[in-house]
Amino acid sequence: MGFMDMFKPKYKHSNPDVRIDAVKELTDEKILAEIAKTDENIYVRRKAIEKITDETVLIDIAKTDEDEYARKEAVERISDETILMDIAENDKDSYVREKAVKKISNQENLAYIARNDESSWIRKNAVEKITDEKILRDILENEFDEEIRLETAIILDDNEIINSLAKNSSDSNIREKAVKNVKNEDILGYIAKNDSDWSVRKEAVRNPNLTDLSVLFDVLYDDPYSKVAEERDSYDHSSYYYYYPVREEAAVKITGSYEESLKYKSHWNQGYISVEDYMKGNY
Repeated sequence: MGFMDMFKPKYKHSNPDVRIDAVKELTDEKILAEIAKTDENIYVRRKAIEKITDETVLIDIAKTDEDEYARKEAVERISDETILMDIAENDKDSYVREKAVKKISNQENLAYIARNDESSWIRKNAVEKITDEKILRDILENEFDEEIRLETAIILDDNEIINSLAKNSSDSNIREKAVKNVKNEDILGYIAKNDSDWSVRKEAVRNPNLTDLSVLFDVLYDDPYSKVAEERDSYDHSSYYYYYPVREEAAVKITGSYEESLKYKSHWNQGYISVEDYMKGNY
């Protein structure tokens, strides 16, 4: 503590930790506003912003502060949707815009952001808040970004679009998310046996709408090696589940639990078991 600190209020102390503790006790909006705008330490400023209730001050910080985290903290406490929309459209930082979008409820404003923001993540956040089916349908019909289309299709429960993306998207991340929402068992079976990405095949197997034992047995015996398995020099039954995650998922699905699947694995190692034999307990 410096000598001059003894003659200053604690919120002006040279140690920022002391200033933060002092801010926690402050209730004077003018002092809090001064600290929020002028303190040299961003953590002190953020703590002051957390305590400010004067929306005029918060708006000023949200629009003019150079620190994006300070702007984001201020946006968190603003309720005026006109101001929030202005920030959502114009702030240079995507995280600040995202925070503003999450506080907007006006459907037309959300639709504008969903169609126009440069960030697909923010457009997706806007879509998630839209409840107007007409707006969602328009976005679905005119959007080229597959992530946005998928999110919109999930909200609208548009199985045709979901199924198409699950089967045909060139992006495995899109296919993986889409397949979690597929309801058609035939499509799930096709993806479980044919998708080029093991994580997509695994999600198809995991989907509760896939219950066909014949498909699950096909996956159990025939699923291609995972990448890590392909790199191994030899096939090791003892580490079967670790190296074959899709097959593991199929075994768990067939037997009902991971513990039961381990018992099943020991029988599998002794030779092929048909669906019929499994159903009859002949193994």
